[in-house]
Amino acid sequence: MKAQFFAIVLLSLLFPSLVAANPKITTLETSANAGNVNAQLDLAKAYYYGRDIQQDYPTAIKWLKQALRSDNPQAKTLMGLALTSGHGVKKNLEQAFQLFAEASRSKDGEAQYYLGRAYLKGKGTDANIISAYIWLTLSSHQSHTKQLEAKQTQQEVAKLMTPAQLNNANILVEQFKSMYEQ
Repeated sequence: MKAQFFAIVLLSLLFPSLVAANPKITTLETSANAGNVNAQLDLAKAYYYGRDIQQDYPTAIKWLKQALRSDNPQAKTLMGLALTSGHGVKKNLEQAFQLFAEASRSKDGEAQYYLGRAYLKGKGTDANIISAYIWLTLSSHQSHTKQLEAKQTQQEVAKLMTPAQLNNANILVEQFKSMYEQ
């Protein structure tokens, strides 16, 4: 019995493909292959972040491209991150900015955070402190993984603005709330 156990362990180390895949990933792959956009996005995230499976950027990008066919805002946000960092794709800040902008208009709070940071740093676009403040403020009003960071960054940006800039930006935030917040 012990010999069989050690043989299985040794084979799994030498030939990992012989070992059964993670059932969660297998289920996602089945659903994603059937065209389920949420499964495609979840699978892309699993491969991108290395959750429940070994991190694999090219495979993450493959699934992201599938999810992008349905115009999914979260897929646009993750693809924007990949393009910003160059993970699995050629780095392209302008294209990343465009994807963050598209997802932001679809009320994706995380994309709004990244769009605000792009405006703040001038990554993929010209730096614009008022636009940075607006998108960071809108992002900070929504529930997502970067909400706290959005609020902190928005407060830092506000300190860099003149009173007139801050007043104008807050007027615009109020006008944009109904269009860009969930």
